[in-house]
Amino acid sequence: MVTSIQALCQPVPSREAISEQTFRVRVGEQVKLERLVWWLVEQGYERCDTVELPGELSIRGGIVDVFPPDRTEPVRIEFFGDQVDSIRLFDPETQRSSQRLDVVELPGATERSLQGAWTRAHFCEYLPPDTRVVVVEPDDVEDQAKQYLARVGHGSGCFEIRETWQRLYKFPTVFAAAIAPGSMETTWPMPVTSIERFSGELDRIRHELDTVAAEDHVLIACQNEAESRRLAEVFAETAVRGAGRLLIGIGHVRSGFRLLVRRHLRSLRGLPEQLRPLAEAPGLVLVAGHELFQRQPARPMPRRRRYESRAIDSFIDLRPGDLVVHVSHGIARYGGLKLIERSGQVEEHLVLEFADGVLLYVPASKIGLVQKYVGTSKAAPALSKLGT
Repeated sequence: MVTSIQALCQPVPSREAISEQTFRVRVGEQVKLERLVWWLVEQGYERCDTVELPGELSIRGGIVDVFPPDRTEPVRIEFFGDQVDSIRLFDPETQRSSQRLDVVELPGATERSLQGAWTRAHFCEYLPPDTRVVVVEPDDVEDQAKQYLARVGHGSGCFEIRETWQRLYKFPTVFAAAIAPGSMETTWPMPVTSIERFSGELDRIRHELDTVAAEDHVLIACQNEAESRRLAEVFAETAVRGAGRLLIGIGHVRSGFRLLVRRHLRSLRGLPEQLRPLAEAPGLVLVAGHELFQRQPARPMPRRRRYESRAIDSFIDLRPGDLVVHVSHGIARYGGLKLIERSGQVEEHLVLEFADGVLLYVPASKIGLVQKYVGTSKAAPALSKLGT
């Protein structure tokens, strides 16, 4: 499972709250159909003609079709009077019943009935004991958490970053981060030299490759799978391939080179014992596939235009009329905040105006998708067209 630190800081309903707000239906029990339907509607289920999506509910005579949000298939409950006659899963596409169940637990479809401090729990409480946690770029994650918590405020009920870390650390945790330039205390010189030029003629390339890498391992970087397969056939009979010293892969290399590690290590005085095997190991020659046939490497496709922008730490950073950059849609003009009701819940949305007056409403909880435009040009940029 992949998640964000913003999501981990948000509280979730406790197990006790969910258990209290769960309707248990068992085959053979006496349950009034009207009471079950009333409870489902109160818990956020939406009535429809045909149940296809989680949170939907359909009633046809003495049959109740309901799609609980915690299941991958909807449930069909058949009544005989006030008695539950059968419970079966069914396919939402074909509407055909399948597996029979003796009992089913129906949770609420929304969190509206689970509001309140007594329901506050941390997501980590639901993780299995053998969970392994990987935190990618922990410094960036902590910065994002601080910015998010500053935006939503202390009254949001979110967990502080320190408390979230403490709960995560109960599980085996690995931190993955790039090594910043200059952060290594010790550097090791890697002497290299250019390799001989290849003739480009197929009949001579095999011999040239054996000459270039008489005692070394060879790695050929190809631009695609087709080139990789072709070169594997071309060099199948070479000495370097026969000795198991040829590796063909896919990657981008501007020009080939030879690593002179062995020669460099042999020239050192007082070489540590653990490095002596490297002084006797074969060298490495890296060859770009296009060099073999004297072709120019394929030019990469132009990247999508990027705009100068910076992250927004809070709504205070924005004023109506400011230019912003949406990560997917480009430059827009910020038009303020607007309350919008969706599924019975009211949330603030950022109003973004694009070209031709087209408006886009971005939930405040997704403010990370919007950055403030900080272009250095004096001329105001044109607004982007939404959907292009």
